[in-house]
Order: sequence, then structure tokens, then C-alpha cells
Amino acid sequence: MIIRSAGRNLVFVESAAHMFTPNREAEQIPGQFGDTVKTLFEYVDCWISQNGRFTTGAKAD
Repeated sequence: MIIRSAGRNLVFVESAAHMFTPNREAEQIPGQFGDTVKTLFEYVDCWISQNGRFTTGAKAD
């Protein structure tokens, strides 16, 4: 789920616990939620890599 506002995103990784690892107890099928740590860091990588993200004077989305 992604909620957008000017220059900010609130992102949830399904079944990720506080330390970003999958909540294995909530899985109905082993491995159901996959690698939540990888999913999180891939999203952050894409977000940080956006053109103008950290450029002086860049306008917010």
C-alpha cells in the first residue's frame, strides 16, 4: 500500500515485522510473504534514486 502526499510516501510491506523480517506466524503457506527485507530495500533504492530527489532546489513531487 502506498499513500502519497507532496514529496512523501507512506509505504507498508505486507507482513513485515518491526525489524522488516517476515511475520512467519501469520503465513498460511510457508514462504507466503517472501523476502520482506529485500522488498523494502528495493523500494527504498528506487525512491532514493529518483531524479532530483536530493538536488538543491528540487521541487517536491
